[in-house]
Amino acid sequence: MKKQKVDMSGIREGVVVKNTGGAYTVRTDNGDLIPCRIKGNFRIKGLRTTNPVATGDRVKIAHSADDADYIIEILPRRNYIIRRASNLSKESNILA
Repeated sequence: MKKQKVDMSGIREGVVVKNTGGAYTVRTDNGDLIPCRIKGNFRIKGLRTTNPVATGDRVKIAHSADDADYIIEILPRRNYIIRRASNLSKESNILA
């Protein structure tokens, strides 16, 4: 698979309002709803989770050469709810 370059000049911030599998919807600060994905092994340092992006997370997004928008950074959380993942004893789920 060919790697796609992300345009870092058009970085926007927003809040994840929907998380369905690998598809996310981000509401930008000006109110636009942007469908997004995450690239590769996107993980939060020091926190082992089944899915690193949760609804309510503030994120940075950028447009890619393949005409898709990608979450490129999760901004620091103020709080979160976490539980142990079922059948995955060493991983957790971030719920919100």
